[in-house]
Amino acid sequence: MLCGTRDRMPPPRGLSLTIGFAFLIGALLPRVSAADDCITPPNLFQLREKIQLLVQQEEQLDGVRIDCIYDDHNVLRLRGILAAVGQEQTLASLIQKNAEQLGEINSAFRDRAKWSLGPWQIVDVDRYRLDLQAVLARDPLLCGTRVDRVYFDSKGNPALIGVWWVPQGIDKPIPEDLSLKTRDAAMRLTAMSWSDYATQGPAVNVDGLRKQRANPVAEIRDVIMNDAALDGMRVDETYYDSRGYLVFSGAYVNEEQWKRLQQTLTDKFSADSWRAWAKSPKLMRFAAKYRTPEREMLSWLVASIRDGNVSEDPQRVFLDKVRIDRLFYNQDNQLSMLGIRWNELDSTQQQALMLSERLRGRIEAEVQSRWPEALPSERFRSQPTVNVDQVALIEFSVLHTLREFVARQDLLDGIRLEAAYYDGPILHVIGLASNPGQIEFLKTLLHESGTQAKLLERVAPQGFEIDRLRVVPVQALLERARKRIAEQPSLPGVWVSRCFYDEQLKLTFTVVAWNKKDLPLIEESIQTELRSDPEWAAVPGSNSKEGVQVKIVGLQEDLLAVLREQVANRVDLNGVRLDRAFYDQSRVLHLAAC
Repeated sequence: MLCGTRDRMPPPRGLSLTIGFAFLIGALLPRVSAADDCITPPNLFQLREKIQLLVQQEEQLDGVRIDCIYDDHNVLRLRGILAAVGQEQTLASLIQKNAEQLGEINSAFRDRAKWSLGPWQIVDVDRYRLDLQAVLARDPLLCGTRVDRVYFDSKGNPALIGVWWVPQGIDKPIPEDLSLKTRDAAMRLTAMSWSDYATQGPAVNVDGLRKQRANPVAEIRDVIMNDAALDGMRVDETYYDSRGYLVFSGAYVNEEQWKRLQQTLTDKFSADSWRAWAKSPKLMRFAAKYRTPEREMLSWLVASIRDGNVSEDPQRVFLDKVRIDRLFYNQDNQLSMLGIRWNELDSTQQQALMLSERLRGRIEAEVQSRWPEALPSERFRSQPTVNVDQVALIEFSVLHTLREFVARQDLLDGIRLEAAYYDGPILHVIGLASNPGQIEFLKTLLHESGTQAKLLERVAPQGFEIDRLRVVPVQALLERARKRIAEQPSLPGVWVSRCFYDEQLKLTFTVVAWNKKDLPLIEESIQTELRSDPEWAAVPGSNSKEGVQVKIVGLQEDLLAVLREQVANRVDLNGVRLDRAFYDQSRVLHLAAC
């Protein structure tokens, strides 16, 4: 007797509605009853395979598994497992729609009265999927696997559809195909709970698990890097939790950042890669802890680097010239900075690289001691932990360029730009001035000069301040130098035109003279005057010979010689002798004669 002639198959021993993935494998496998010594007709195997192929194409029928038998009235009965009661009607419509091709396998489908559905056992197959997802989420190697569907294939084995990618932070050899590891995990779950029903061979079909081209952490970090509003947000790893949610694990500054990131990712869901990584924008969450606000840490870092003062130490001078605009995490999870820097000391590439490394080391030390939570754990940390590659090097000295500009403006004589530093985004310049009004005048000139305006736009886009400029009596110093020269009979025709600081911060006097050979004597006269009065010691550069220089900026014809020749040629001036010719402090030429 064929077992298909009677509905006598007993339920498997120990079966219940208990949730377990193995039930799907063994609960309703075709069984041979030793008591009846019967077999299932071969065409029923073929029929079951065909129906199961049709079922697996319909996602709403996931969890449906068909067995075919004949009851005592010779009616073909389709029974087995349903995931929900409502699936029976959907299954009936599917079979009716395909009755013609099914009738080619079994003639019962040519007459609706000769086949029926049921009875069914209701099993929450999605619960089994979530149980498996929970197992995968706990495995560091398999937490990048998401199971979207569980259905029965044509052989009656549970089949999985989903995606997988290699998680980050794995420090051991990774198998080429992690889907096989997923299959092993499913089978271990089967053996642990439902060993009586385990089948021989691969009991789980994992052909539907697709490998993703990359881990989503790379693209999520790219999104964060390119949005300044997300500065301070860090993603250490991505994985799927027990519900199949795509989880971003890391740190962020506030909830607003997560909302902004979520909206950005929602907008990106038109891309195939994102639809594969998460079935919906709502199926994502951020598993992160709050950390120090980026702006607070940025301000502290800048202040710490600068130490709030200016020093002649070469490292200190370099660090003053660093402006950090953004603090964010790059693709390698390094704490990165965006800004500019320039070097006052040495323009060589070797020196620039050395100071760049010193800057990186300084910031890294400060962060590790004050804000260790700003660095990822060792598992997700790259070396070095701080990256300053995007702190762009300006190939010229900004301070030197400003000094050159000041030195060319005679109305700015007396301004000495000693140092510059950044306080946040603001560039501060400090030094000397002849009078307070020069400061505003300098600001106006810088903004009106096309070249200087472009420079400021680059180095100080959010503004600059000229502050802490001490007022020194440079104009009085110039007047004393002119008086000293006028009192020197051996220096006729010398006019001291300017007193200012050049780009090297040397106190510079420019003179117009009749004789270039007078330059050493002019220098000595000015130096003598500077040393004669303690008041001038307060003027930087005035009390050392190395700090003062005199430049002849114009040579005029020797007027004394010309006048003497003219006097000698005039009869009416016989007996007149010209002894001296000199300029007074107002540049009025005076003649001494008898």
